[in-house]
Amino acid sequence: MDDQILDFEVCAGYPLELYELAEQGKHSSEIKIETVKRRLKEGKDPFTHIGFTHDTKNFNDGVVNSSYKILPTMKDKVEKQMELCSKLRSVNAPDVARLIIERHFIRDIRGNLRKFSMQQFRCVKCNEKFRRPPMIGVCSKCGGKVIFTISEAVL
Repeated sequence: MDDQILDFEVCAGYPLELYELAEQGKHSSEIKIETVKRRLKEGKDPFTHIGFTHDTKNFNDGVVNSSYKILPTMKDKVEKQMELCSKLRSVNAPDVARLIIERHFIRDIRGNLRKFSMQQFRCVKCNEKFRRPPMIGVCSKCGGKVIFTISEAVL
C-alpha cells in the first residue's frame, strides 16, 4: 500500500484557518487536520466516521468517460493535460512534463523495444515459428513468407 493514502483526511469540513493559511501562501501541514495516519497512531479505527466536504444527490453521478478515454491520440491527451496544468497555480507544469516523459514515455519505449527485440518470426503459410528469420529469406519448412510476430500499430 502506498504510504500517501495514510494522509487521507477524514474530517467533515475544513477549518477557516486552513483557508487563511492558504491566502498567506503557507503549507497546509501547518494546521492539524484529522487523517487516517493520525487515527492509526492514536489507536482509533480509521474506517469509521469518515467525513466528507461536499454533498451529492447521487454518488454514481460522476464522470462516466474521462477525456483520457475520449481523446484519440496520445498527443491530444498530453496537450490537454499540459493545458490544464498551465491553468492551475498549484501545479508546476514543467515538473508534470518531466514526469510524463520519465514515468510514461520512456517506460513505454523501453518496454516496446524489449518486446520488439524478443519477438519471433512466423510463416504466414504454415505458421511455423522461428527465433530468427531463416537465412534463405523464406520458411525452411514450406517456402512461405516469413513475417514478424509483432506488427506496427495502425493509427
